[in-house]
Amino acid sequence: MSDLFEEIIANVQKSNTILDFDFDTPDVEEMQEQEVVKSIDDESGGSLKFAILGLGQCGGRLAQSFYDLGYKKNIVINTSYHDLADLTIPTKIKVGTTDGAGKDMDVSSGAFAKEKSNILLQMNKIFGQDVDHIIVCAGAGGGTGSGTIIPAIELSKLYLKQIGLENAEQRVGAIATIPTNNESSSPLVKQNSLKVLTSLSEMANDKQISPFIVIDNDRVKKLFPRLTVSQFYPTINNTIVQLFHTFNVISTKESDLISFDKADYKSIICSAGHMVMGAVTVKDYSTSESISKALRNNIETTLLAEEFDLESASVVGIIVLGGKDIFDSVPGLMASIEDAFGTISFLTGSATVHRGLYTNNSNTLKVFTLIGGLKEPIRRYRRLVNI
Repeated sequence: MSDLFEEIIANVQKSNTILDFDFDTPDVEEMQEQEVVKSIDDESGGSLKFAILGLGQCGGRLAQSFYDLGYKKNIVINTSYHDLADLTIPTKIKVGTTDGAGKDMDVSSGAFAKEKSNILLQMNKIFGQDVDHIIVCAGAGGGTGSGTIIPAIELSKLYLKQIGLENAEQRVGAIATIPTNNESSSPLVKQNSLKVLTSLSEMANDKQISPFIVIDNDRVKKLFPRLTVSQFYPTINNTIVQLFHTFNVISTKESDLISFDKADYKSIICSAGHMVMGAVTVKDYSTSESISKALRNNIETTLLAEEFDLESASVVGIIVLGGKDIFDSVPGLMASIEDAFGTISFLTGSATVHRGLYTNNSNTLKVFTLIGGLKEPIRRYRRLVNI
């Protein structure tokens, strides 16, 4: 761990109740004695069955995007009635006696603690035992999501252990958003963000969660400068979730060329550390240099958070999806694609690289990248500290 990261954590711990969350085991007798209820079926069509916990406004919106793509094992939790009302997810849990947490992490973590037995009961009802992985979604910077994400992760691990799954730490992941620089100019928002991000990054580095996905809202704002206000957050949420979903689904598909299978996908999801995703449409595929350049540009400029050290990655998935006519007609294309695979190997050092090569009926060539086991983006956190 870098000296700067240790310094950030030390400063956060001075006033950080979330790192020292007193997590008592809930009373589970009611869960054990209740009538067995058939859990909700997953409709995503993916190789892994993910259950989703959405916390706070941001986490709830991410959970909604998952739900819309068929991830029906889905629960949202909030201190605000209003934020829950905007969602179509059936299972909504209101915690606390106030309407909202007012960006106070202590308020939301305390409210969550009082409801954890009920939350565990709802997990049993909605998630059931047919679940491979739980993803906990929240925004870093607010009150509800920031204050509940750590206890929600611990409760998720407990749940998986109770239904008999091994290696719970490898089966619970997190998605957290970094507020924009304008939002982070508020001292309380910045303080909450640093608490959550440094806590989760430490957990990811110590293999206590897998994977940890950071969404940098300021980076998204720069990548999509023409988005309207109403488009901004839906675009972020749908982009992340659609990318996530793409890998889960494509890992069920066989290829006559090179298959990216369930075992490949699972090895990345369970690799701990931070995980990033990317996708690019290759407009010029006439030479090996053009494909490699497009891939490199995608990895270095359009990942969803900045300042990751790609050489710290432990495992990578790279999938090329192209139209059958392109694969049949472009001379030397296979050699060019092999060079692109080599590019990702070069950028990620000694990481294990899983490849996939698929055809469809489109007239495009797309490359999808999934990189796991990364160390924390420490320089991005430094900029957050200095805002």
